[in-house]
Amino acid sequence: MSEPQVAFQKSSWFADCRPSDAYYEWITAKSDSDLQWTANGFDTYGKTLKALSDIFAWKQSDAVLENVGILSYSECLRRVQSLLDFVGLHDSKLCKAMRDSFENLSLSARARFMMAPETVYRISALRKEAKESIVALVGFLNAETACGDLTAGRPGQYWTALGDFYYADGNLCPAAEHGQVRWVADQSFCAPKLAGTIPIDFFSPNVAHAKETTLQGRRNYDLELSPEEKFVICERLADAYTRIGEVSEAAAQLIKQFVRVIVPVKSPSGWGSTSKRSFPGRIMLQGVERVRPAKIAAALVHEAIHQLLYVLEYVGRFVIIEPKDRVRSLWSGRVMAVDNFFHACFVWYGLANFWALARNSSAFDSDHVRQALNECLLGFRGENPIDVLKRHPGCVRGDALAIADAFQSRLSDVMHTIAA
Repeated sequence: MSEPQVAFQKSSWFADCRPSDAYYEWITAKSDSDLQWTANGFDTYGKTLKALSDIFAWKQSDAVLENVGILSYSECLRRVQSLLDFVGLHDSKLCKAMRDSFENLSLSARARFMMAPETVYRISALRKEAKESIVALVGFLNAETACGDLTAGRPGQYWTALGDFYYADGNLCPAAEHGQVRWVADQSFCAPKLAGTIPIDFFSPNVAHAKETTLQGRRNYDLELSPEEKFVICERLADAYTRIGEVSEAAAQLIKQFVRVIVPVKSPSGWGSTSKRSFPGRIMLQGVERVRPAKIAAALVHEAIHQLLYVLEYVGRFVIIEPKDRVRSLWSGRVMAVDNFFHACFVWYGLANFWALARNSSAFDSDHVRQALNECLLGFRGENPIDVLKRHPGCVRGDALAIADAFQSRLSDVMHTIAA
């Protein structure tokens, strides 16, 4: 299958290039009431848990996913209120300025600011990193204010919390020209986007912060991508996302709804993806420029599953007590925390269902599909993965454990087909 080109705008880039609002306009319109979570949260949480088996079997579950989106929106709004309360205790003048700035934003701009992974983290870090967090958050608010009217000529230079737009009192820098992705620091800049809405962040200060908080200590974690490699990454991400949609529109929609920003990074060798609960919605991808589409697609689906679970855990963490003893993955053989193992059960279940669907599509090479499916099913053959967790009673929520306990049986038909 030929790889489609990323649809970068060039001659009309300044006129049409603005921060992405589509998802945030949609979720704002849907979030006029969160009563199902505030008034009947336990029941809503239980119904959502039960739906995960179908969601990660890639059955259309629009109403459930909409409710999870509303949970994310309302929780982030409450965190912004706690931010303003905290600032007000120490500096009433700054608090008023921040509150006025936030309330004067459009509804979608408010959602962009408060749901950005970097905002979520900065608010959670207020007590231990107060100065750094408040400086960053004020800058994010200024960026959204400036982006609200690009023709106003507001002085200053600001990055948005999503890292998708840099406002500077200069001309707009085209993101892609002549097979390269570049940014000139004294020019406004709009980041390339996956699926028209997910920023691919190469340049904002959030990239350095992502490496510092996630990759520090790893060998050569601070290598730089070339402009040509950045362009190739955008092409490959767009290609992989297109192929995902050909296999499952539900999987493509999950990515679009729960991945807020993609941070590609360079590594000297290998390939991988990672995300953190403290930055819900931010995924980091290594080695995109040199791996086949099936690997990139698996990473996007894999990380999207994590992001949905992170949001659902706003209501209550799945792992209540992390035991001292670690467990061995039935898929990779790595020793890991119970929390990571439990999330992995959902991820491998979702990926197994995705690759099972891919057998009926020409989106990916059939050998790659067969190999990927066997890798996903590896941990479901033999003992039930949840039996590993039952050796640590009381560590995992019973209702969540019951849902994951059924994954093996739900995959039995796929495993029998593969065996045949």
